[in-house]
Amino acid sequence: MSDPMIDVRILDGPLVPTRPDWELPGAGSVLSFRGVVRPLEAGDPIAGLRYETYDPMAERMLRALAERVTEAHGLSAVRVLHSRGFVGAGECSFQLDVASPHRRESLDAMDAFITLMKEEVPIWKHPEAEAPASPLADPFEVLGSLIHTLSPVGTESVPLAEATGRILARELRADRDHPPADVSAMDGFALRLADLSTDPIPVEHEAEIGTAIRTLKPGRAMQIFTGAPVPHGADLVVRREDVAEEGGTIRLLVEPSSLPSGLFIRRRGENIGSGDLVLPSGRAISPPVLGALATFGAANPFVRRRVRVAVLVTGNEIVDASEEPGPTQIRDSNGWALQGLLQEPWIQLVSRARVPDDPDRTRKALGDALEGADAVLLTGGVSMGDHDHVPGAIEALGGEIRFHRIAIKPGKPLLGAIGPGGELIFGLPGNPVSVLATARRFALPALARLAGIDESSHEPVPLVLDPPIERGHALTRFLPVALLPSGRGRVLPSRGSGDLVAAASSDGLVEVPAGAFGSGPFPFYRWGLS
Repeated sequence: MSDPMIDVRILDGPLVPTRPDWELPGAGSVLSFRGVVRPLEAGDPIAGLRYETYDPMAERMLRALAERVTEAHGLSAVRVLHSRGFVGAGECSFQLDVASPHRRESLDAMDAFITLMKEEVPIWKHPEAEAPASPLADPFEVLGSLIHTLSPVGTESVPLAEATGRILARELRADRDHPPADVSAMDGFALRLADLSTDPIPVEHEAEIGTAIRTLKPGRAMQIFTGAPVPHGADLVVRREDVAEEGGTIRLLVEPSSLPSGLFIRRRGENIGSGDLVLPSGRAISPPVLGALATFGAANPFVRRRVRVAVLVTGNEIVDASEEPGPTQIRDSNGWALQGLLQEPWIQLVSRARVPDDPDRTRKALGDALEGADAVLLTGGVSMGDHDHVPGAIEALGGEIRFHRIAIKPGKPLLGAIGPGGELIFGLPGNPVSVLATARRFALPALARLAGIDESSHEPVPLVLDPPIERGHALTRFLPVALLPSGRGRVLPSRGSGDLVAAASSDGLVEVPAGAFGSGPFPFYRWGLS
């Protein structure tokens, strides 16, 4: 039987139902299910449903579910189509096609897939009446639009001793076969198949690691250790525990006919062949990557230079952490929280400064920060008050504001801009939890883009919440979560975007889409990308 066909896609807008293009001679049953938006939701008339998906996690989880159901029910083919965005009443938002040798497998598989999809896959639906759209920008559309205007920073060559945590700028290819020769996978004795016998076999020489490959004479055995090159003429390696060593000879303790050719031999190039791709660019250099670079001779790998980031904390009320604040002052928690979040080997924090709520001083401080940075993160000064001077400072310096105010909680006043020299600028809200949430979910991915990091390497993981969230909200929420021994997460009680105590007890954030509630799973972001 050939491998089953699996096609999974998330498409924008309503679906146009189609028949799958399958040629399956062995399929006696082909079933199709179409989900259509009803004109009523909880008894109230609606214009349609808006489907929100967490990409690319949702598509990956749909595919994994399709593979599970296919294997469990012996399907020949599965096609899954699901809408994203608005789907009007009466229009198709979901189509599932399955094929199997008999109808029972198809019926059971279809029921299992739909049930599990509703329980596990991060796709949420929100009823919409005929009402004007929200004036707030879609958070992830604007982030994606901003990120795709960014280009990675330049490259440099560094010695391996300085490469850990840096971002690989060029792909790594094998400069030789690995292993470079046939080698033994065990301590034992190299033998020819023709010489296998229950009679004593004389042992001659030792296959030594790091020396020229010897030749095994007929009628002889050669001692060998793990990693040593297999001598020419040898067909297999017998483990030391499977022989009796008797005065310069060995005698097999196992049936000779049970020993196949190639036993305990790792063949030349079985890990990878010369010229093959070992690692793509965009990978962070971890200890295993460092070992691979050394193995294939990349003693001075090319990496992306560190992304230079400046931090500006705005506010008349801010004092240093070492100072005793007055009744109307607060210590600078935002600057230190950002410094901690930016402690990545691929980031260079070039400056961290405070500036009062003054338009001229804000403009000058931002201009100075832009001169030596690839990106500037500001906190505060982006709301709607008379003393919020960050948007004006950006525009006065010739920058372009790409978005301001987005549909999230906390962090609604978030601002994203491009500086006059192409620098990345984020104006983060001033409240501590808002700073952490927007920096982790928006600023760090954008900085990763500047660093040339492969996007798939820092995707969130799905997390089930215990207890579940009881009600939805009109905005996408970021909630502090503590990880439980069970592998689930617990949302921590919080008094709002200024409650740094709750954030300090958390392991990261869950992202809960607008209108969503329950146990999830929801995307979980640990503090930091590393």
